[in-house]
Amino acid sequence: MRRFLFPLAALAVAGILPLVGCGSGNQLTARVSGTVKHKGAPIKAGAVSYYHESLGVYNSVINNKGEYEIETLPAGNYSVTVDTNAYDPERKVGTYGIDNKGAGGGDRQRPGGGGGGGGANDKKQAKAQEKQKEERANTERQGGFGPPAPKTKEELKEMFTKLDDKYVDRNKTPLKATLKNGKNEVNLDAD
Repeated sequence: MRRFLFPLAALAVAGILPLVGCGSGNQLTARVSGTVKHKGAPIKAGAVSYYHESLGVYNSVINNKGEYEIETLPAGNYSVTVDTNAYDPERKVGTYGIDNKGAGGGDRQRPGGGGGGGGANDKKQAKAQEKQKEERANTERQGGFGPPAPKTKEELKEMFTKLDDKYVDRNKTPLKATLKNGKNEVNLDAD
């Protein structure tokens, strides 16, 4: 019986050994940092997004010196986008669900247009959503995420850099990067 168990145990070990080291723990990780410029000047506010071919998206805010950093992401090929639209002083901010349209897409102002009235409740809901959004933004700023909140339209104008729409679309962006394991420096020029 012992003679039979030893070869069986040896086969089991031989079958397991090739699998050691094949787990996801061996996946390479990269770190990327750099600057973002437009026509030679640093972009003062916005976001950089790295889109991996198959493993998702990794984001970073741009500080007022035009710098960004993403600590951990997989090595590989990326499409890179730069979005500054949140700082556009002329941007119209909509509130979800408050647009005079009902669930059926009809107009609430016309009879039979779908949805239903509720004007006072809509205003309360819109105010509550705006308050939540501002509280969330303040919490993020206190945690060191993103630039400080601009207080006036003039401050927004100072921070905002208008970029071509292609830099926001991951399928149209000309910005590409190949990251290797370890530290990478990628300076982006969104001209």
